Amino acid sequence: MVGRTHIASMTAVFTAFMIFQVYAFLIYDPILLTGGAALMALVVLHGHHHILQRELTASRLILITIIAALTLALPFALNQTLVSSYHYTIGVTSILAAYIFSRFPLETYRSLRLALVALQSYTVWFLLTTTHTVFPLDYMIEGSSSNGITSVLVILQAAYVGISFHVRRKAAIMTSLATLYIALEGFGRGSILSAAMICFLMLPLYFLSIRTAAGRLAVILVALIVLAFFVPRTIDVVSNYLVNSTKLSQGLLDPARAEMYRDYLAKIDPVTFFTGTDFEGTSIEAKYNGNPHSSLIRAHHLFGILYLLAVLGSLAGAVLATRTWVSLFITGALISIILFRSVSEPVIFPTAMDFFVFVFLFIACGSPRSRASRAVREAPRAGIAVS
Repeated sequence: MVGRTHIASMTAVFTAFMIFQVYAFLIYDPILLTGGAALMALVVLHGHHHILQRELTASRLILITIIAALTLALPFALNQTLVSSYHYTIGVTSILAAYIFSRFPLETYRSLRLALVALQSYTVWFLLTTTHTVFPLDYMIEGSSSNGITSVLVILQAAYVGISFHVRRKAAIMTSLATLYIALEGFGRGSILSAAMICFLMLPLYFLSIRTAAGRLAVILVALIVLAFFVPRTIDVVSNYLVNSTKLSQGLLDPARAEMYRDYLAKIDPVTFFTGTDFEGTSIEAKYNGNPHSSLIRAHHLFGILYLLAVLGSLAGAVLATRTWVSLFITGALISIILFRSVSEPVIFPTAMDFFVFVFLFIACGSPRSRASRAVREAPRAGIAVS
């Protein structure tokens, strides 16, 4: 009973922490963002003994690589703007907090599920009750936007799907469908495609959850029937909705974002290639108030090529560190989706949302000596459940 009470208490604290981080990021209020960084710092202080362990695992190698890259780039970043000190702080504390949370994968899984469902529930309630019909999510949270809300949901959903798979062997179908619905209501191309890819990823997971040959054969037959009869009768309705009611009607290539990439790349010289450069004289500054609309541009702008390569290398390393071909496929697919969404929205690297990305990566890599990881090893591994 004491053990269950302790786990429930940890889950409640973890959930409150996650909800606050998401809310502060969406509001993007300096005081709340500072409070979020302070909370991460408190987590690091409380759980520093997990960080100081000497074993060199894939998770610790990622941790050391990211922090080393940030620290080496910091003097050059401060020379460009003193605000880099905040970005450095959030970059370091978010990955350290993620590492500590990953030592408790079961509690982290439950907490992220609660936080994700809470955000989805509130968003769906708002969509059902709002009187706004054009970009309704722009009016849901003051200071945020439709793109911001759906992008955060995609990051949370991808992280939850990954953690759900690695911790409980569950296919998170219902939350994935909810994220897709919200993305469709948000009209944005990147979030719609990302959420759709997550839903498609659920298909092989669901198939693997069926343990009998007869059951799998039945699913294949149903899928064939749907493809043969249902899809041809609904494809026109779906395509008309996507064309007329979302930004997909404008095509996959966004001229504005392409212009920002061209302008930023044109500013890079042999020195700023390593240190990062500012947005002066680019469309990013002139038209978009300094918002590069890309996590990759933002990462290079703030901390240069070393940090950008460290991030991309760590993502690839986390995939290679997984232990089975199924885990490699699922982790690789989810990381690809996260990168796809981040290319056109500055939602990660470095932001508070890094916490969710890295806690997923660390759990995917495994934390073999954590107390909660024993619960993971004791969970059923023969099949994959559905939630």
